[in-house]
Amino acid sequence: MDLERARLQRATLQGARLHKASLKEANLQAAHLEQADLERADLQGADLRGAWLERAKLAGANLARADFRGAYLAEANLREAELKGAKVNGADLTSVLGLTRAQLDVALLNLETRLKRELELPGSTDASGSP
Repeated sequence: MDLERARLQRATLQGARLHKASLKEANLQAAHLEQADLERADLQGADLRGAWLERAKLAGANLARADFRGAYLAEANLREAELKGAKVNGADLTSVLGLTRAQLDVALLNLETRLKRELELPGSTDASGSP
C-alpha cells in the first residue's frame, strides 16, 4: 500500500493493517494507531508527533528519521525496527517492547527520554537525581 507523503494527521487508524505499507514522510501527527499492524512498514521521515501508538506492531519497520516527539508508545513492539536518526527526544520508552541499546545508539534522544533501567544511558539519573 503506497501512502507516501499522505496527510493523515488526527486520523483514526486503530487496529489498521498496514503491514509493509509505504508511509514515507507521511504526516501522522496525533493519529490514533493503537494496535495497528505496521510491521515492516516504511515510515522513513514520517511525522508521528503526538501520535497514539499503544500496542502498535512496529517490528522490522523502517523508522529512520521519523519524529516521535510526544508520541504515546506504551507496549509498542519495536523489535528489529530501524531507528537511525529517529527523534525520540523526551519520549517515554519505559514499556516499549523489543527495544535494544543498539537501536537507541543511532536514534536522537535526550536526558528527558525515559528508558527502561537496563537501557539507560551511562551516568543518567532518575527524576530524584540519584544514579
